[in-house]
Amino acid sequence: MSTSLVGPATERVCGRSVRSFIKWWLALSTVMLLTSGLLRARRAVRGGIVDGRWGTVPPMPRHVVTVVVIAAAGAVSAAGCGGPIQRDELQRGVQSLGAIAEEGRLLARDVARDCTKTTFVRVHARDLGDAADHEAEKLADAQAEAGVATVKRRAVKLAQQLAGALGDLQVRPGDEATGASVAGRLASLAAVARRLEDQL
Repeated sequence: MSTSLVGPATERVCGRSVRSFIKWWLALSTVMLLTSGLLRARRAVRGGIVDGRWGTVPPMPRHVVTVVVIAAAGAVSAAGCGGPIQRDELQRGVQSLGAIAEEGRLLARDVARDCTKTTFVRVHARDLGDAADHEAEKLADAQAEAGVATVKRRAVKLAQQLAGALGDLQVRPGDEATGASVAGRLASLAAVARRLEDQL
């Protein structure tokens, strides 16, 4: 008598349907590969050309790694879930926004002090702004139950404000006054992120 390899015991894996689990696993694998590739690429260009001259690429700031890790966690979470956004998922999104705000503040502060390269600032501000835009889109598209709807709406607004501030830095990466202004705005937005996280 033959025995089917797919039965009740294998129809769900870790509380998920087999199809859902496969989608989740593929998303996780993709994020791991992208993160690994980013770090390898960063190491590969050390000693490369910076602003048209041979030099050393600045090490990846700690907060950039934080943004990558939190964004990866959010992507995996979104891939494995359906229905309204859960409180812990929203919390991870807000944490990601807080990390973006803090990293952007440090970048803007360096601009205000005239101690960083304009090319690096422009590229880094663009990357952080894109991350904020992505969070805004992801949160805006998600459904939310009454208990977290207000926080979700404020988080979308926060993400849009972050993208706007970082866009200003991207446009004027060598202007010290712009750097000081953006640093102050991002410090305030980081505080907003902390207050939103406390509400979760």
